[in-house]
Amino acid sequence: MVKHVAEYEMEKRIRDALLLDLYGALLTERQNSLLECFLCEDLTITEIAGQFAISPQAASDIVKRAQAALEGYERKLRHYEKLQAGTKLLDRLEAMSYGSEALEIIEKLRDTL
Repeated sequence: MVKHVAEYEMEKRIRDALLLDLYGALLTERQNSLLECFLCEDLTITEIAGQFAISPQAASDIVKRAQAALEGYERKLRHYEKLQAGTKLLDRLEAMSYGSEALEIIEKLRDTL
């Protein structure tokens, strides 16, 4: 199934917001603030620029650098990846009765988280 552009962009925005939640403390205060406005408050780059008294180009650059930094942290630390893997294992566990397969999944979950 082919994803529409809007669906892909929404998934990316949600992922980026989760990465901000996981790694935001590692960004500069300014990067964190601007990216939070962009992702969580759904402000446009122009609105952010006005709020922070900077040019739209500067706001765009800061947001892009902050997003790149979050991706770099995720590549190195993989907390988001592990969280997603843990969630999938928990979903499988919920859908099954407890038995040897459940014990195996629980063990994998412990290793993942």
